[in-house]
Amino acid sequence: MGTTINRIACATNGRKMNSASHTLFKTNILRANTSYDSGASYNVKRTFYTHAIRALIDYSAPYLVTASPAQVKQLETLQNNALQANCFCS
Repeated sequence: MGTTINRIACATNGRKMNSASHTLFKTNILRANTSYDSGASYNVKRTFYTHAIRALIDYSAPYLVTASPAQVKQLETLQNNALQANCFCS
């Protein structure tokens, strides 16, 4: 996952993040929204997943053609973790 993605400095504390770490960063936001105290509805969580996490994975599709099986597995694991966080499965 060597592709560097620049994001808004306030969201990432000025760090450059690769697609795997950025997906994990967004998954952590999703987990915070799924806590029982946050009160986020399923529609809000699904919308966040679709716009923030799935979009990142979809836009990385051209890279997946050249990715090794280990890198593809890592990305699939991150996506599954995000889906589990979204439906209270974890």
